[in-house]
Amino acid sequence: MCGKRCRKSAVLSGTVVGFVKGEFRIKLHYDEPLCRQLEDTTKENQPVFTKGRHYRPDIRMDLYREDVYWSTIIFEVKYRKIQSIFQDKTKKQNRDTKSFCENQIRGYKNELHSKYCRGLDENFALRKLNPVDRVWVLNPTHHEGNIIDKEEEGIKLIQLIPGKNHQKIILELKEEISEAFDGELI
Repeated sequence: MCGKRCRKSAVLSGTVVGFVKGEFRIKLHYDEPLCRQLEDTTKENQPVFTKGRHYRPDIRMDLYREDVYWSTIIFEVKYRKIQSIFQDKTKKQNRDTKSFCENQIRGYKNELHSKYCRGLDENFALRKLNPVDRVWVLNPTHHEGNIIDKEEEGIKLIQLIPGKNHQKIILELKEEISEAFDGELI
């Protein structure tokens, strides 16, 4: 028997869910490790890799257009106060001044690579393109008054509270996906 704190996960690590609308396709990967080497990538299931320290995003959304890998949106769920994610650590800790969570989020934004991006020349895509359009940080604790704006850095902070109306978030996500496809989805 489960007590009040017992939860059953409805989605298992490694679960992949796909959506199709005409020429556009989305694959959501839940809690699945990224490839660590270029040689391990595949266009269909693992189009991105990282040599960075952070390689297991909560959710990876791979976008495809006419069977061409287009780009990725990463979703990270953080339960701590949003301010503490982007707050400098004290100098006494003798570490990077960014928090672990901030390094993780920035790593997902800046350290992923793909040779399949937009169907372009593989060497060009690897050298010049960032396959990650944006990292969405989903967080139940912040509100309009304490949002830290990181949009210009490709990081979007979203308040997501179970049981609340998420219509605005749904619209923003549709716009985000459409922008990734050069505005041609909606």
